Amino acid sequence: MTFRYALGTIALGLVGTALWVYAVNPLVQFIPAAVLRLAAATSARWENAIYKDAAQPVSTEGFLLVLIVALVGTFVAFSRREIDPAGRALRKMLIAVTAVGCVVAFGFGALRHTSATIERCFKTRLAILAPHISDREAKEAVAAWTMMQGRADYEAITRSLREQAQTHNVLAVIKSLDGPERGSCL
Repeated sequence: MTFRYALGTIALGLVGTALWVYAVNPLVQFIPAAVLRLAAATSARWENAIYKDAAQPVSTEGFLLVLIVALVGTFVAFSRREIDPAGRALRKMLIAVTAVGCVVAFGFGALRHTSATIERCFKTRLAILAPHISDREAKEAVAAWTMMQGRADYEAITRSLREQAQTHNVLAVIKSLDGPERGSCL
């Protein structure tokens, strides 16, 4: 029995790993590019808000607290055994509220993931470029990043990083800005 349990656990681990590597991870890496495309097609205001959030992140703890309370309330409501029609109606309403809450939570999560990806890319590029530029230039790049208000500012910062990388022949930064593999680093 123990050997079969171990084999089952190993098989489950392999299936889970394969699902992560071939299905979930590529989807998660595609989310930032998709969110930016959708925001650009929808509204310049939303697109600029994503870039601004990358430089000046807004706390989401309050939203998460409300979401957790709502999910706990839904769990409590579903754990009760009520057969009467009023209980069924309440359950249906809670299912709808939970579904809307999950969609909203996924939307906010996708936006924050996109902002965090943009920030990670900037910090990685600057860390690679930092040994080749002066401290003043690095601080100016960080200051420009912190004051970023939208896509136009992001493109100006990216253009500046590209120029400095080409001046100092830092191929890793040049490839991350110009190369075909831009999915993981916008």
